[in-house]
Amino acid sequence: MNSNVNPTVDLVVVGARGTTPTSTFRSLTMFAIAVVLATGACLVTGHAEFQTTMVVYQEPPPPKTDPAHAARPGFVWVAGHWELHDTQWQWIDGKYDAARAGYVWTDGRWERRGNAWHWVYGTWTIATAPRD
Repeated sequence: MNSNVNPTVDLVVVGARGTTPTSTFRSLTMFAIAVVLATGACLVTGHAEFQTTMVVYQEPPPPKTDPAHAARPGFVWVAGHWELHDTQWQWIDGKYDAARAGYVWTDGRWERRGNAWHWVYGTWTIATAPRD
């Protein structure tokens, strides 16, 4: 083995002509800080909701008739529905929910798809102005 060969490996930073490894490192550091600050300035907010889908292979009983509920300003009535627990259907009572300005509530429902029944959750949809 040639004794004149240095077995160590040096890190070589290749930059623009006239730059030094120190100035290149400083430029990369400043760029990384700028990216972090810019990313932090972009605040993203939102609302995520996770719902599991109920799928059963037994037809649900017909919905119960909810007794008449007095209108309550600022609230909507969310109708009750059937849920299957183990092998027994259980009625989940309806309830009042806070109204959302500019939205209309549509109750959930059981929907048949092939040989299965899928629960379609109730939704809020944007209210449309009545047409003349």
